[in-house]
Amino acid sequence: FDDPQERGAALCVQVGGQTVLDLWAGTADKDGAEVWHSDTIANLFSCTKTFTAVTALQMVGEGKLNLD
Repeated sequence: FDDPQERGAALCVQVGGQTVLDLWAGTADKDGAEVWHSDTIANLFSCTKTFTAVTALQMVGEGKLNLD
């Protein structure tokens, strides 16, 4: 992360319960003094909407939920 506007981020991908990718970089604070770690806690705003929509559509597909 070379841009001063960028902070920190992490991505962990698991397939079949096995971690296949685990990356993190950047800083954990706005001043750039605290390094981002693998266990840095982050606020996740509005990220569950997609998962909720996918779950609802799967339930519709299985006949367990009626959109009407």
